[in-house]
Amino acid sequence: MAAATDTPSALDLAAARKERSPWGDAWNQLLKNRLAIASLVYLIVLLLMSIFANRVAPFAYDRTILSDTATCSYLPIPFVCPGGEIAPSGTKYMFGADELGRDILSRTIYGSQVSLAVGLVGAFVSMVLGMVYGLVSGYGSERLDNVMMRIVDFLYAMPILIFIILLQVFFKAKARQFGAVQSFEFPGWFTYGILLTGLICVVGGIIAGRYYGLGVSAFLVGLGVFALILAIMLIVLTITIGGSPWSALIAIDNAMGGMFFLFIALGFLNWLGMARLTRGQVLSYKKKEFVEAAHMVGSSDTRIIFRHLLPNVLGPCIVAETLAIPGYIALEAFLSFIGLGVNPPRPSWGNMISTGYPHLRSNAHILVLPAVALTVTILAFNFLGDGLRDAFDPRLRE
Repeated sequence: MAAATDTPSALDLAAARKERSPWGDAWNQLLKNRLAIASLVYLIVLLLMSIFANRVAPFAYDRTILSDTATCSYLPIPFVCPGGEIAPSGTKYMFGADELGRDILSRTIYGSQVSLAVGLVGAFVSMVLGMVYGLVSGYGSERLDNVMMRIVDFLYAMPILIFIILLQVFFKAKARQFGAVQSFEFPGWFTYGILLTGLICVVGGIIAGRYYGLGVSAFLVGLGVFALILAIMLIVLTITIGGSPWSALIAIDNAMGGMFFLFIALGFLNWLGMARLTRGQVLSYKKKEFVEAAHMVGSSDTRIIFRHLLPNVLGPCIVAETLAIPGYIALEAFLSFIGLGVNPPRPSWGNMISTGYPHLRSNAHILVLPAVALTVTILAFNFLGDGLRDAFDPRLRE
């Protein structure tokens, strides 16, 4: 009798199975992938370092120290001084300095701000635009779907990389054409305020989604609200700065170190793949029995989209965007390497590699640290994306 009492009943097993969710199963599966978890920890640490770079970095990214241009005696690693000798002694710069006497470690830490911002903002814009476009196309009528997909096919036929380069050249030319614009600087709390607003929108969207029965799809609602707030802030800033719209946008771009136009060039041109993926997922789920049953009981289109379609579509889209982030980071590094990225003296891993490339044979330390940081970060996002892809694959769950 005791053995029979200890054996779980069918009702207990059913209750335990009912408490499980696809997202909980995906998280448990992800925890089994040590490489993905290690990559996630590295990316979280890197993100925190980039957010608090002014407290973590030993020096400001544009601080130049040339107290001894003859011997460079304050540098622990060989370094080319303007008109001086190479000397490996000293304790100030842990990883040496560039040809202008700027700390490489500090500039690498500040450079992570650009790479992570471009990667995450590009993924954010691509995900919001692509998923909204794909949902409308896949769930709408066949005629609407054909029109919207032909637009995507037309844009896909364009050489995106060349178009991004031309767009950056156009933005840089516009900045030179307007010359000196009204000086504008964001307050010190602005970045933290943006991050806090985004966190509140996402968490608030998830809480509201649970209250209204939207499930995990409310995550996308939170992102949409955050995007709307950012758009309103951009309009308000443009009006506040005054002058022509171009001069106001150039002032904002200068205040962001050249990242604003970079966000536009990358984010608004890389949503096509996300739109295709979302549309394909919606078409496959739209004919499923649970969606047809929701139609039969009189559920509204909004409820079907947010309650039944988005929870199933969101997982593959998150995986796809995680795997796309390394592409954004590498593309930003390439644009900065050829001089079309952020404005100097703001550091980017790409322009740091470009600066150190001429000294590759004599002083390779100038580009080793940013190159290693760029490579490890891209690999970390790839490993995390692979882990998420396996975690969301139901065939790998027990």
